[in-house]
Amino acid sequence: MKHALERIISQPFKNLRLMLRSPFRFLEVSVWPLTFLFLFIFMVQSFDPKPKVLEMVIMAMAGWQAVHHAQMGIGTTYMDEYWSQSLAHLFISPLRLTEFVIGGILTGLAKLAIVLVLFLVTVFFFYGIWILDWASFLIALFFLFLFGVSIGMLNLSAMFLFGENAISLVWTTADIFVVLSGVYYSVSILPKSLQLIAGFLPSLHAFNLLKSTVEPLAVDWVSLSVLSLAWLAGSFAVLKYAFFAAKKTGKLVRVA
Repeated sequence: MKHALERIISQPFKNLRLMLRSPFRFLEVSVWPLTFLFLFIFMVQSFDPKPKVLEMVIMAMAGWQAVHHAQMGIGTTYMDEYWSQSLAHLFISPLRLTEFVIGGILTGLAKLAIVLVLFLVTVFFFYGIWILDWASFLIALFFLFLFGVSIGMLNLSAMFLFGENAISLVWTTADIFVVLSGVYYSVSILPKSLQLIAGFLPSLHAFNLLKSTVEPLAVDWVSLSVLSLAWLAGSFAVLKYAFFAAKKTGKLVRVA
């Protein structure tokens, strides 16, 4: 148990140490998310300066970051090893697949914590906005983070099977799912076919919960819980299949 914890902690320790030592890597949790935040704030203010609309956008941005950093923590852990040509050493080490994934999740969680602190301090300082319903806010972020973990495991599965050709998924899939989840708007404005897809996303109900901290909104707790567990279990099953398939066919060695 002790050795397993050490192997798990080694991943976020290495990733966060690299980030804190490099000003370029630190941009990921400082300048970039704040730039993204102000971009949407200024755009919304130019069209509809109502305080509730602005607050809704800020809450949605926080949720978006939860999905992004959850899946990015898993993806970048793999990509760092790939770019440093250390995958072969990683795969022959005692580190297990589950420990590798948990390490990536902890990395994403630490980065998300930094971003959320920056968000909360910034919007309070410039706009006087503060969270009143902390319970709903944190529960919504928890489920959005879980969904991000599911996406991260699916992306990792693709990288195991297709190698460097699938790396670009890390920067695309999460944003696609978030857009389909009604991040700032009701999914009723989407085409019927996309509404059908959105109905199977736990992030849709998690964003509704996040929006409910600003204005009254019905939340389907059953769908939120069941879909979150289904996505998590399904993505982990796909990840295990992809890992052992890549290992059996020798793709892991060739990628490394």
